[in-house]
Amino acid sequence: MLVTHGAFEADARAVVVIVLDTNDGQPGEPRDHFDWPQRKATYLESLQAKGPHYPALLVSLADKVHNCEATLVLIRGGTTATTFYEHTGFNAKAPAQKWYHSSLTQVFREKLGGNAQALPLVQRLKAAVDEIFVGVEAESPPR
Repeated sequence: MLVTHGAFEADARAVVVIVLDTNDGQPGEPRDHFDWPQRKATYLESLQAKGPHYPALLVSLADKVHNCEATLVLIRGGTTATTFYEHTGFNAKAPAQKWYHSSLTQVFREKLGGNAQALPLVQRLKAAVDEIFVGVEAESPPR
């Protein structure tokens, strides 16, 4: 199939929108531990506002599954969530990370749990989050 220049531009714009919708902030803005709770809360709200067929939901879910399963490899290798999030440059420690990742799991379950193709990813995310944060008390959500 031959793709015309206009069709390619439309597809590229759609991809850019999806990528921007999977970010928790604006490109080029600094990110640090001061704005972390509000950025994450705003991101969760933005995911919650999307319809279940919005493409960025599935892209974000796949990204979070990848990140958590990569972290899980380190946890299974002997580190703890507390140590991992304290010493690897993250902007929040394990209790806040548990709140965020558990909240993400809940949003994805609510939005995509009825999607037979997405459900295995939701289940993988939940399993990884549960194992990463075993024994960590979740922090309260930001206000």
